Amino acid sequence: MRVAVVARELNATPEGRARRRLATLVDSLASRGHSVAVVCHPWWAVDGESEADGSEPGASGQSASDDESPPEGASPARRVTVDGVRYFGVPRKRRWPFSLIRSLVGFDPDVIHTTARPAQTVAASVAGSLARSPLVVEYASPSAPTSRSDRLGLSEPAAVVTPSELVQTRVREQLRSDDHVRILPTSVDVDRIHAIDPVGEDDAVFAAPLDGSSGLDDLLLALAELRDRDFSVSVFGEGSRRAALEVQTRDLRIDGRVTFRGWPDAEDRIARYRGAHTFVQAARIEPFAEELLRALVAGCVGIVEYQADSSAHELIVHRDRHFRVTDPEEIADALLAAGDIDRQTASTEFDEYDHETVLERYLDLYRELGRRFGWL
Repeated sequence: MRVAVVARELNATPEGRARRRLATLVDSLASRGHSVAVVCHPWWAVDGESEADGSEPGASGQSASDDESPPEGASPARRVTVDGVRYFGVPRKRRWPFSLIRSLVGFDPDVIHTTARPAQTVAASVAGSLARSPLVVEYASPSAPTSRSDRLGLSEPAAVVTPSELVQTRVREQLRSDDHVRILPTSVDVDRIHAIDPVGEDDAVFAAPLDGSSGLDDLLLALAELRDRDFSVSVFGEGSRRAALEVQTRDLRIDGRVTFRGWPDAEDRIARYRGAHTFVQAARIEPFAEELLRALVAGCVGIVEYQADSSAHELIVHRDRHFRVTDPEEIADALLAAGDIDRQTASTEFDEYDHETVLERYLDLYRELGRRFGWL
């Protein structure tokens, strides 16, 4: 299958959850042998062939002389191949939509998959019409698409993919026709998580950007209720409120038992999750709780505080061994109740979120659209 992915800022090592989600899909498709082209702003040097052929650190690319010629609108110097994925660079200029259309039509994709930027989505829709390819739009924002341009961009595609019921509902509420809005969750590498050696024996772990929406203050208030008990908690995260939250732990007289560990790489965080008993999720804004999912796969008991703008509770609905709570007092009660639940360092209960399983759901969607568009 030939899949064209459109994302202005998608490179081989993307930052940000939405970009990582799309990058995971790209890597999974390529590893299955599908032909994948990413149309994006060039993140590699394009002034000369010697720098555009993949010699930039981290890129193992080739020039346009390998298996296929670049599509129309993408010169050889604007192409690199990394781990089997072809990246076609479109200049950061006002003609971006027109160059995007030319590149997509030239690649002749079976499916076009794009992030939800209105102008980009409209251009991809035009390309899809010219190439007779279905358009899939990835929408992962916790905010509803309330602007006219946002709604127009989500009305054009054959399918809109969202990571959770929360996001799906907010998209559907803004569209006249919503039958094309689907849920395909963010995925994790279950085998990799299970292979990481556990570290420590924390009673609880917490992970989120330490800003105004982290929810960590609720956990700290809960721990203050338990200060007469022996416990250890690891907090992962960086952000504008870290210093204030560290002061709060001292004011609550629990600083000797709460350790702020910054934001190490995923493997180090997962090692702590595998050694911990519970994972407390309290972030107020969460379109998909990826760190919670990793911790659940690592065997943690999940304690999830309900928040109106968070989908985290969806991961543990109708599942035993986990707790849904609404305030710091209930967090404290859940931490105590979790003491009666055996520790685990791995769980198979969430295998449905593995990369391969979720990829198959994407492929099922592509095949469904292919039958509708007549190429399958």
